[in-house]
Amino acid sequence: MSATMTPLSTNILGTKADTLMRLRPLVKRARIESLVSFTVGEWKTDQKKILSAASEHFGDERLIVRSSALTEDTLESSNAGRFTSVADVILKDEVYFCSAVERVIQSYQDTRTDHQVFVQRFLNDVQISGVAFTRNKDTLAPYMTINYDETSGRTDIITAGSEGEHKTLVIYKGPTGNIREPKFPNKHLEKIYNALREVEEITKHDALDIEFCYKDGEVFILQVRPIANTKKFPAEQEIMIGKALTQIAEKIEELSRPHPHLYGKQTAFGNMPDWNPAEMIGIRPRPLALSLYKELITDNIWAYQRDNYGYKNLRSFPLMVSFAGQPYIDIRVSFNSFIPKSLDDNLSHKLADYYISKLLRTPTSHDKVEFDIVFSCYTLDLDTRLQELREHDFSAEEIGIIKQALLELTNTIIQPDGLYKKDYKKVLQLEKRRNDILGTELSDVSKIYWLIEDCKRYGTLPFAGLARTAFIATQFLNSMVDLGILSAEERAAFLRSVETVAKKLSQDTMRFAHKKITLDEFLAEYGHLRPGTYDILSKSYQESPDKYFDFENITASDQTITDVFQPTTAQNKAIATLLKKHGLKTTVDEFWNFLREAIEWRELAKFIFTKSVNEILRLTREYGSRFDLSAEDMSYISIHSIMKRYTSIAFVDEKNVLTHAINHNKEMHRLYAGIVLPHLIRTPDEIYTFYLSEIKPNFVTLGSAEAEVCVVDAKIERPNGLRGKIVCIESADPGFDWIFSHGIAGLITMHGGANSHMAVRAAELNIPAVIGCGSVHFEKWRKAKRLAIDAANEKVTIIS
Repeated sequence: MSATMTPLSTNILGTKADTLMRLRPLVKRARIESLVSFTVGEWKTDQKKILSAASEHFGDERLIVRSSALTEDTLESSNAGRFTSVADVILKDEVYFCSAVERVIQSYQDTRTDHQVFVQRFLNDVQISGVAFTRNKDTLAPYMTINYDETSGRTDIITAGSEGEHKTLVIYKGPTGNIREPKFPNKHLEKIYNALREVEEITKHDALDIEFCYKDGEVFILQVRPIANTKKFPAEQEIMIGKALTQIAEKIEELSRPHPHLYGKQTAFGNMPDWNPAEMIGIRPRPLALSLYKELITDNIWAYQRDNYGYKNLRSFPLMVSFAGQPYIDIRVSFNSFIPKSLDDNLSHKLADYYISKLLRTPTSHDKVEFDIVFSCYTLDLDTRLQELREHDFSAEEIGIIKQALLELTNTIIQPDGLYKKDYKKVLQLEKRRNDILGTELSDVSKIYWLIEDCKRYGTLPFAGLARTAFIATQFLNSMVDLGILSAEERAAFLRSVETVAKKLSQDTMRFAHKKITLDEFLAEYGHLRPGTYDILSKSYQESPDKYFDFENITASDQTITDVFQPTTAQNKAIATLLKKHGLKTTVDEFWNFLREAIEWRELAKFIFTKSVNEILRLTREYGSRFDLSAEDMSYISIHSIMKRYTSIAFVDEKNVLTHAINHNKEMHRLYAGIVLPHLIRTPDEIYTFYLSEIKPNFVTLGSAEAEVCVVDAKIERPNGLRGKIVCIESADPGFDWIFSHGIAGLITMHGGANSHMAVRAAELNIPAVIGCGSVHFEKWRKAKRLAIDAANEKVTIIS
């Protein structure tokens, strides 16, 4: 059924009061409290008559006086929350009751006498209250979203946007066919769902915004209105979604089966673990960005690096799969790649099963699996951390074997001539090789092909190694805090003392603002950066510097904070003792040098290889322009379609081949745009009924900030007014570093991990940040006018 208003629904849906009055005798699976309604004109003319009717109807009951304006609850505009309702009044207090009615009328802010007001019994101490959209409120795709509260006892906690333990349940309700019936966590929600479907059936309208509550075994309908969205969801797209979900469910079942070359009996899929595609390319990337990320990293390179560093060999397994264009990490494959290759099959199976079961028990950790789930390196507090395995049937001997394997693996990485130094030397070769390719007479296709091949070998492969090394460094720093060798502030001071490319960018921004370098010099160094590293539609700094930087208004306060960190003699002595005790083959000085280099070189390697990505995107745009194809068009081409042009010769019309592929991908992208999937998929059933995951955010620094909120994305035309604001960004890769030149007060991102670029950057600048808060928190906080971030206490408060 497409989202349309039928004549019958028009007869039922009217003002808030009229709709409830018409529905009341028709609903069987819910209850609508009786009501007394009247117009503003009737109230002005004869208050006594209305008071008498209300008194006869309700007696001494506690009541709520509610708005029912003619401009409220229409198909064009809901005006939700615009008008006043006054709860918990009684008719005995006639003065207060009358003042409540007057407050509601005054909220209409006009003189129309045909606006309505109505009175109902006041419901409190409810078990569940919430709001349901019976279709996706933005796209009208066939998903029911139930946002509810089951702790406060209030009926307005969701509609008021108040803080609390809110939950959001998403239910696919498209054509049935092979679709599984919704599975509910309890009978209460099943009753609520059935009541909502009944309202749809009665009104013959399936795009409704319904307020409800649940008390003493009954569902109460508090408000019914059409979703204020005049779009129509195409019928063919709805059919395609149903077919796609069936195929996705079948694929998940297939990939979840035991595999002879994988450890672990089952798997799950997440868009934020490991190489975090949600952060790097978004949850709905276009085909070019998706295919480029796969080619450069997640198809093969990621596994080569893990194998090189002493982990299990997963070279034949792609890390990332795509469900209707949405990227997901195969978590079993990921967890296998964190198991030291020296462990035997039995212990490897046991460890993989433990990791997966732990994640399924604690799904809020799916964006921080390397910190909360797996043991991927040795740390100074590893003995304590490994004790949890004793509670899950691991013997002391098995734990000792795991510990020794992690020690040997870590030693090969961190020692003075460790693997990470070889990767650093390798990535430094990429600059010359890239310039050599660009300086030839090769065709655009040939240059794209060789830039990709070189970027994999000399860019993303060594970067993957350096990223792993930086993670190990971060784990060591955290373990020193946990053991009391460093304080949390000392760890933060160390991170601020690290000299990274991002810090140099801030310094050079200041230098340009003070005319110490030219714009050409600035862009020669940083012009390749763009928000959305793999997105051809995102302008680079070179292409649009004024879009990102407000050089004229940069002040001295925007300079990067650089601490001079010097450990004490006592700290170094404690570290030396622990290094020797644990068998870590490095001196104290070499250890500190490792920690610093690991973090600095990761950022440098990323900076270097993204120059190649920028050139690949530039040449792809130029290649398309030869055939009158725009950057928008080329965003729908797979990078593999271009690479094939290098390795094969065919007598075909090249433009027609490209245009056909682009048009096909555009259509698929459009048809799949309405599909909503959870961040973490544990079973095939979860693609039909799932909760929007409550992710535990990563708080950065120990500072605090209270400021107005400003939402930023890659499509903004001019970043005016960021100074002193808390900035909200869905996904923030290194190309978003420009925001730090605007003197922001705080940062919130939907996606990103504790060790992500933005987490490191915020720590360097001592900016209170909330990284990777998830969709539920992000949507709530981005809508606020003013927020307070208390990073030390890991708390965000909505001020207004």
